[in-house]
Parts: sequence; structure tokens; C-alpha cells
Amino acid sequence: MNETGFSDDNNATFAGNVSVEQDGRFHNFSGEPSSDFNISSVYDVIVYVSLALGVPGNILSAIVWLRRHVASENPSATYLAALAINDLVFLITN
Repeated sequence: MNETGFSDDNNATFAGNVSVEQDGRFHNFSGEPSSDFNISSVYDVIVYVSLALGVPGNILSAIVWLRRHVASENPSATYLAALAINDLVFLITN
């Protein structure tokens, strides 16, 4: 640690008042972890939220676009239904 508050080690990336070490944890300039906050936990939350919103949303979208009334009057309905099914398969497999 030098007098400017920045560490001299090469494995830290600085962003604002904290640095992100290679282990994925946030550290303040004193070198202590700022909290038990972990970047992988943010990734987990994003994945679960996208699954919770994406799976029912794509199922509902496919049902709406595949209705006979909608599909017969709108030629792009088949394409949009296929897109919703493709998104649903992508969400489930990843």
C-alpha cells in the first residue's frame, strides 16, 4: 500500500473506492474485504431472476402466439412463437 491509497500488487483492479481482487471479492484500500459480498452471488441472483421471469414469460408468449385466432390473422405469429420456444429452451439448457 502506498501513500495514495492504491496497492502496488498487479492482481487488483480499482473501481471507485474499492478494488476487485482475482478471488472475486471486493476489498477497500486498506486491503481488508469490505464485506462478505461476492461477485458470484450477484451472478447467481441474476440467473435465478432471469429464470423466474423468463420461463413463465416465454411459456405465456408461446401460448398467446400459437392461438388459432392470432396465428391465422398474423403471419409473424408463428415466427414469434418459435422465438419464444427457442428462448425457453435456451433458458432451460443453460
